[in-house]
Amino acid sequence: MTAIEHTFIGRDSAHPLKIPRIIAGLWQLAGGHDTDVNVRAAAEEMGELVGRGLTGFDMADRTSLGY
Repeated sequence: MTAIEHTFIGRDSAHPLKIPRIIAGLWQLAGGHDTDVNVRAAAEEMGELVGRGLTGFDMADRTSLGY
């Protein structure tokens, strides 16, 4: 397994936020996209990803204020 590379962000150099360079986009889980989301299955799949070192998840269905 290859380690996931991380980077640091933030304005406070004394307390930067460490984030992975790869983030899994899971907007489908944000709600309103599919009424048949199997939350338990999704959590199990996310657990598999975490077990492989991928710990960044983005579940927002919008990434800007441009609704």
